[in-house]
Amino acid sequence: VKITEIEVIPLRLPYEERMRKRLYHFAMREELTLYKFHTDTGLAGLGENPGPPFGQELLDPYLGTDPFDHVMSAKLYNLDMACYDLMGKHLGLPAWKLMGQQMRQWVSMGWWMPCMSPEDSANEVRMAAERGYRGLKCKARAFYDVVEQSHAMQEAAPPDFRVEFDFNGSLINVETALPICRELEKIPVVKGLEEPIFAYDIEGWRRLHQEIRIPFYLHGVGTVFEGPSRQPSGPWLGLRAGDFDGALCSHENIRNALAASWAFAAANTPILLQY
Repeated sequence: VKITEIEVIPLRLPYEERMRKRLYHFAMREELTLYKFHTDTGLAGLGENPGPPFGQELLDPYLGTDPFDHVMSAKLYNLDMACYDLMGKHLGLPAWKLMGQQMRQWVSMGWWMPCMSPEDSANEVRMAAERGYRGLKCKARAFYDVVEQSHAMQEAAPPDFRVEFDFNGSLINVETALPICRELEKIPVVKGLEEPIFAYDIEGWRRLHQEIRIPFYLHGVGTVFEGPSRQPSGPWLGLRAGDFDGALCSHENIRNALAASWAFAAANTPILLQY
């Protein structure tokens, strides 16, 4: 099987009006690009990326290759997914069989929302619940009081609903974070905190984790293997199983995502896929 052509299909997927401005604030555009990998056998595999099309220099390395050349690839997962699609179709098997053992028959999907006012946050919870979701992830920023947001969301949430806040390190240090986290742990709907402070502050992270009962999640599994690019690397490696309750597998290439799943499974620590 050889990849002979890559058809690039740019799409525009308009956001709902209530969210457009807020999503653009987080640099999320209304663009999606599909990639259709054609082969000499007539099979076609699909990949995608949010945003405009990739440059031709990223597509050219796939032309003339066998999809199986890209098993456990460390290139862009957006394009490698088309290769896995082709591999599965060629073998007549679901693509996951090329990655490992199936662990479950279904995966819970989550709602995502940017930072919003308490009233709008409550409305998002209602809308998510009405559409069948039982959990959402919310960006937490200083634009709005996260404790007030949480109380409003608690009032709107069904009994089995869960909210997780992603701070992206914006609480800065343990002294700032502790009083806020102590208020959040009084609110039952709050079930997880992603990166309340940057984890290169090893002692601060550990102290916060020891004093707060809400589960903590690392921002990405890749930071454990290679160090984060947006903050000092190295000290992250001081964190060990028990210092956090899970990690986001966020936009990782296929090699790193699979390696992370094995490493974190060995530590009995879950990962959450975010793409």
